[in-house]
Amino acid sequence: MERRIKNKQFLASASERDVALKQTLAIVAASLAHGIDQKLMRSCIRAIDRRRFNVVLIVTGYLAKDADFNPGLLIPHYLAAQIGVGGVLIFSDVGFEASDQQVANLLKCYEGIPVVALGNEMPGICSVGIDNATGIKSLVGHLYAQGCRNIGFVKGPEDNHDARERYAAFCEAMAEKSLAIEEHYVLPGNYSSLSARLAIQALSAKKIGLPDAFMCANDLMAKGAIEEFIEQGVRVPEDILVTGFDDFEYSQVMEPTLTSVTVPFGQIAEQGVARLVRKLEGEAQVESAKIASLAILRASSGIPKEQVAHIPNESNRWVLLQHQDLGDGRYTVERLLRYRSSFKKTVHRLKPVLHDIGLAPVYFYRTMDQEQHQGGWEKIRLVYSSTDAVAEEKDTPVPSALFSQDVSDHDSVWTLCPMFTPTHNFGYIAARAKLSVAGFVESLAMYMTDNINAGRLQAVADEMRDYAQEAESMATLGELVASVTHEVNTPLGVSILAITNQMDSVREIDNLLQTSKLRKPDFDQFLDQCRETSDIIGNSLERVRELLTHFREVAVDQSSDHSRTLDVGEYIQTVMHSLKPKFKRSNVKVRLELLPGIILTTYPGALAQVITNFAMNAYIHAFDNGKQEGTFSIRMAHDGDILVLTFEDNGAGMDEPVLTQAFEKYFTTQRGKGGSGLGLFIVNQLINDQLGGKIKATSSPEEGSRFVVSLVI
Repeated sequence: MERRIKNKQFLASASERDVALKQTLAIVAASLAHGIDQKLMRSCIRAIDRRRFNVVLIVTGYLAKDADFNPGLLIPHYLAAQIGVGGVLIFSDVGFEASDQQVANLLKCYEGIPVVALGNEMPGICSVGIDNATGIKSLVGHLYAQGCRNIGFVKGPEDNHDARERYAAFCEAMAEKSLAIEEHYVLPGNYSSLSARLAIQALSAKKIGLPDAFMCANDLMAKGAIEEFIEQGVRVPEDILVTGFDDFEYSQVMEPTLTSVTVPFGQIAEQGVARLVRKLEGEAQVESAKIASLAILRASSGIPKEQVAHIPNESNRWVLLQHQDLGDGRYTVERLLRYRSSFKKTVHRLKPVLHDIGLAPVYFYRTMDQEQHQGGWEKIRLVYSSTDAVAEEKDTPVPSALFSQDVSDHDSVWTLCPMFTPTHNFGYIAARAKLSVAGFVESLAMYMTDNINAGRLQAVADEMRDYAQEAESMATLGELVASVTHEVNTPLGVSILAITNQMDSVREIDNLLQTSKLRKPDFDQFLDQCRETSDIIGNSLERVRELLTHFREVAVDQSSDHSRTLDVGEYIQTVMHSLKPKFKRSNVKVRLELLPGIILTTYPGALAQVITNFAMNAYIHAFDNGKQEGTFSIRMAHDGDILVLTFEDNGAGMDEPVLTQAFEKYFTTQRGKGGSGLGLFIVNQLINDQLGGKIKATSSPEEGSRFVVSLVI
C-alpha cells in the first residue's frame, strides 16, 4: 500500500486530480459518534466554506493499541490519501490509544499531502491543539471560591494525552492554592460513565467519607459520578460539587446542569484551516498553536439555578428529536439487514430509508479483491448508486460529483466511510449527507461491513461443511472398500483353489489318455469333478459380482449430487448389503423391517450417507466397534405422504448431556479413538437441508438409541 502512495497512483483521473488539489480539502475523523467530534467537524466545514474550498469528510475508525494493531487498520487512511485532495485536516484522537510509531506509520499514508492535526500534537506535523490547563485551573479556582479545600479527581485513561494533561493541570492548580491532594480521592477512570460509577462505589466501600468536590477528566465520567451519588443518597450540589470537561451535548440539560470546560472548536477549526491554507500556498514552516479552554459554570458546582444560562426548550426538543430520528433510522437499517440477500438487493432495499434520513445521493463501492494485503484501492468499482449512475460510472473509483461540489451548500457534505475489517477490505460508501446526519454514514458503513463479512464467513462455513461432508463420505467409502476387499478375498480364493485342483485333474486325465490307460470310470469321475468345480467357481464369482454390484451402486450414489427415483426398501437393502462384510465379522446382528413398493424421488447419495452413518455410529459407539453383542435395526412405516424411517440399537445409549450435543459439529465421545465428531452432524445436515426431512433422537444409558427420520414421499 505504501508503495502505491509513493507512486501517486491516485484514484481520480489526472484532470480531476488537478482540480481537486486546488479545490478539495479532506477532514479525517476517527468517528462522529461523539458530540465533540461533530462540533469540531461542523466548525471545520464552516471555516473551509468561507475560503471557498470543497470539502470531503472521511471517517476512518481508531487505531488500536499496540497489542491489537493490524496493518489493515491503515486502509481508510490510504483511501483518504488516494482520492486526490489538496490537503488534510486530521482529528488527532484517531490515534489516542496508539503508540508514537503507529501514529508515524499513519502519517506516512499522507506523504506528499499538506496535513494539519486538530486536537493534540502529532509528531512531525503542524498541530492546533487544546490548552487543557486553562480550563482546569479555572475550575479549581472556582471550587476554591466555593469553599472547597478537599478536592478529588477522576482520571482518564493513563495512555491518553488529554487525560494526562488535565490531571497534571489539576495538580499544578492545587499546588498554586497550597491545597493537598489526598491520594485516596484520586480515582481511576477510562472516560466512560461506568468507570466513574465503579470508582465511586469502591470509594464508598472504604467508608472514609467524601471530599468537598470531585473534578472529572470528562463529562461522561462526571455524569456517571452524579448518577452514582444520587443513587447513594448523596445530593449534588448540596452535599458534594461535581465538574466535568468537554461540555458535551447533555451537560446543559442534566439535572443538575453540569459545570464543565468548553473547547472553542470554532477557533481551533479557524486556526487549523488557516494553517492548512498557508501550507497549500507553499509556506514551508507553519507553527503549531494551542487554543485555551474555557470553564462553563453551572448548577453542579454550586451556581444558583437562576444564574445558569439555559438553552431554550425548543432547541433542546429539536436536538432530542434529531437524535430520535437517527435512532429510528439505525433501527430500520439493522432490521432490513437481518434479511440475508445479495449486496445489490440489500442496498436497494435501504434506498428509501437513506433518503428519508438525509443521505442523497449514496454510492456503494466494492473492491474486486477483498483481501487487503492483495487488493488495492485501484481495484475498486461502483456497484450501486441511488442516482442510478452505475452504468455511467461503472469503472470510476470515486463519484465524479465529489469533485464538482457547490461550495455555497453549507448544509451538507460528501462523507466517505470505508467498509473494512482488520483483515479484509470490502470497499467504501460515499454519500452526500446533511451535516446533522453525517455521522450516520459511519453507522451505515459498520452495518454493511458486518453484513458483508457475515456473508463471507457463511460462505467459508458452507465450504468447510461441504469439505467435511465430502471427507466423511470418502471415509465411509474407505470403510466400504476395506470391508468389500476383505469379503471378496474369500470367494476369489475359493475360485483360485478350485481352478488349481481342476488343472491338476486335467493333467492326470491327459496323462492317462496319452498312455492309453484311460478307463471309463476315471473319465466319469473327472466329469463329476468338473461339474462340481464349475459350480464352486460359479457360486464364488456370483458372490463377488453381487458384492461389487452393491458396492458400486452405493459408491456412485455417495459421490453424486443428482436425484433419482428409487424403491426405498430395496435401496436400504442395497446399502446394508454393502455394509454386510463389516457386521459379519462382529457380534452385532442387523434386522431390517422394510416395506415394498415405497417409491421416492430423492438424492440417493445423501440417503446412503444417512443410512451408512447411522449403521456405523451404532457399530462404533453403541457396540464398541462391534465387540459387544446387540442388534441394529431399520424399520419403515408410512402415514399418508410421510415416510418414517426408524434407526434403533440396543447398545450403550447416551445420557442427556451427550444426547443434547449429539448433532453438534466435532462433538464425539471417541476423541483420540478415531471419532471425528462429524457423523451425526452430517446426518442432521443432510436430512434437513438435502432430503427435506426432520429427525428426532431419544436415548438412555445401557438401553440404546433411537433416531426417527421423517421424509415427505
